[in-house]
Amino acid sequence: MCLDGQVTTVGRLGYPLHMDTLPNGLRVIVSPDHAAPVVAVNLWYGVGSRDEVAGRTGLAHLFEHVMFQGSAHVPSGDHFNSLQAAGGTCNATTWFDRTNYFASFAANDDTLKWYLDWQADAMVNSFIARKDLDTEMTVVRNEMEMGENSPGSASTGRPSASSTRCACCGRVTRTTTPASTSTWAPRCASRGARF
Repeated sequence: MCLDGQVTTVGRLGYPLHMDTLPNGLRVIVSPDHAAPVVAVNLWYGVGSRDEVAGRTGLAHLFEHVMFQGSAHVPSGDHFNSLQAAGGTCNATTWFDRTNYFASFAANDDTLKWYLDWQADAMVNSFIARKDLDTEMTVVRNEMEMGENSPGSASTGRPSASSTRCACCGRVTRTTTPASTSTWAPRCASRGARF
């Protein structure tokens, strides 16, 4: 990949970052490291749980899941099988301000091209069958409930841009929380009101 943008050295680590913005607005950051023959790709989309509205939460996380259910040119499951055959892995996460898809595999131009083509195809041409949507809705709901019932999730939840003050008690409440831990409409502590 050839980038004509600026080259920056970051912090005390001193690794190079080649940064450029493509004509379509996509920001590309490449950090070559030839210490091992491995490629790591991390694609970030600036959409997360903070972009959801109360009562319709979990959609960013759900979309993260259904992206893996196939597209116009890559049938469901083929992305995992193809990467595993190339010695690689892939996964995704969703948070307040982003959804990211990541993979690592043996350095190979063909595999890199295939992975980037698959990501582009999945973003534009995802195939979402009703049965897959129903399955993934259950998976996401279970993941969210695990987060809600986890003692650690209370300490990781931070107020986001969608935080509001409760009309009943004046406390700060969240209408959304990280989709990877939980998403809920909070109850007012003083009156049990649901927002």
